[in-house]
Amino acid sequence: MDREFLLEQYLMNELNDAEWHQFKTLIESDEDFKDEVEIRSILFADYKTDLKKELLKNRPVVDEAKPKIRTLLRPIFGIAALLLFGVLGLLLFQLNDSVDLNTLTSQYISEAPPSPTTLMGEHERDNLNLKAAIEAYQNEQYDIAAGFFEKIEQPGNLEYFYLGLSYLYQNPRKNKKAIENFEKVIESPNNFTEDALWYISLSHLLQDNKIEARNYLNQIKKTSANYNNANRLLKKINQKI
Repeated sequence: MDREFLLEQYLMNELNDAEWHQFKTLIESDEDFKDEVEIRSILFADYKTDLKKELLKNRPVVDEAKPKIRTLLRPIFGIAALLLFGVLGLLLFQLNDSVDLNTLTSQYISEAPPSPTTLMGEHERDNLNLKAAIEAYQNEQYDIAAGFFEKIEQPGNLEYFYLGLSYLYQNPRKNKKAIENFEKVIESPNNFTEDALWYISLSHLLQDNKIEARNYLNQIKKTSANYNNANRLLKKINQKI
């Protein structure tokens, strides 16, 4: 369904159940759409406030005139809203298109993903190291977290993924070690594959390895939450190569 239609229906509070589900999915998976919704909601609220003030100022004395005013106002209001949305959409498109590859990469990697829940395995020593690693990761002590993740004797995809993130978000970043661990995650399909493809792409871009980054970005599936952002990066990469 058209994104613009969903946004207009949302602002007019006219989404049905199916449209609301699609709208919510877009909000959760597309940061650009989420930002656009926030901006348009603010502008739309301001517009309604100004319009309400103008209507109250010119409000007729006879109550029977209310239905007529509403009937006349609705098409005018709809046209004004469409014009406002069109101008704002054009401005947002131009703004997004003007962001260079390095800036876009920095935006996407600015915040580390949340830590995993503590999972218990069969080995007590591994459990203790995992707990310590997660606690350090939560406290943004990424070098300490990496040390504890490295001590886990029987790591799985979760441990490799968060070990890669721990290297990626250290200061200074250890991109090569991050890539090594993300590569272990994507060797076979699992719950961390899509996210590992995303962060291994960002790791390569931080090292200016555009070809490698493009190869991994192209593997991200349409069902992934990072799909739209991956396409934006691919567009910027293809402009550079």
